[in-house]
Amino acid sequence: MASGHVTDIAVRLQRAHARIHEPAGADCGSTAAPFLGHRRAGDDRDHSGDPANTSDPVALPLSRRCRLPPEMGHVSLAGHHHVGSTDRDRGCHGGYIWRQTHALDPYRPLPSDQPPLEIQVVGYDWKWLFIYPEQGIATMGQLVIPANRPISFELTSATVLQSFFIPALGSQIDVMNRMMTRLHLEADHPGRFEGKNMQYNGEGFHRQRFITRAVDAKTFDDFVERTRQQGQPLDQNAYEVIMKKGDNRDVASALGLDKSDTDAVIRFFPIPDDLFHTIMAGSPINWSAIDVPPPQLGTTRTSVVQTPSNDKSSSPESLSPSHERKEAQP
Repeated sequence: MASGHVTDIAVRLQRAHARIHEPAGADCGSTAAPFLGHRRAGDDRDHSGDPANTSDPVALPLSRRCRLPPEMGHVSLAGHHHVGSTDRDRGCHGGYIWRQTHALDPYRPLPSDQPPLEIQVVGYDWKWLFIYPEQGIATMGQLVIPANRPISFELTSATVLQSFFIPALGSQIDVMNRMMTRLHLEADHPGRFEGKNMQYNGEGFHRQRFITRAVDAKTFDDFVERTRQQGQPLDQNAYEVIMKKGDNRDVASALGLDKSDTDAVIRFFPIPDDLFHTIMAGSPINWSAIDVPPPQLGTTRTSVVQTPSNDKSSSPESLSPSHERKEAQP
């Protein structure tokens, strides 16, 4: 299974905890300098600049820097009471968790030498609409992303509270009506992963799922071009279908598309300008701005190909039988 750039806090915290309980003179995260309350050999002053208490090496002011693992830097701890092992643990653990929490802020962009791909997500009952504003396309049923490139999500709900989650990439986040939340994810290799809504929102809740496909850059470009050629115009009639309660197959059936394949991607092109922010604000959508292209001969709205037998990008235990047999071409 692929993983996003999401750190396991529990594992790293256990490592920090083990460092805390090293013998006197050891360091919480560095072997070059002592942990608070202990002194370097030959050093008669503690880290705060006050004379060291040689009779009780841990009975020192807590107004000093707690040394954490090197990647976390340092945390200044304020206070002037005497500390023992328990207080020392709390201080280092608290500082570590504080830093890790901010490091894993879902609003924080991921470092990369590539610009992030902007994708806007709207939750409905019981489906997700994925808008690619730079490409001028939208999809349902599948979220197609380039691997090894950060994805910057803007998310909202057109109905009730929902929770967007791709377990293989991490960082579940709530989405709410008339509000926007942000999320940054990245797949570190090509693969195929299930996404879902984790917040109960009615009888169709269990069907609000989608497939995330992380592909190489060329395949992603082909997906964009194919969607522009084969896409269903996201006009007022199509949007009224999306707004009705139902899952991806209900939308495909109402639009006259293939509904037999639960994995098939529903493509939309063209789409209204600034559709996401219009939906989020609850404003009327300007349908007159859509320039519908003539239909492409010999094309269909969805296409199905057999999954290669050596495709092991997803765990069989997490997939439905239809997911195991085939998947829609991106």
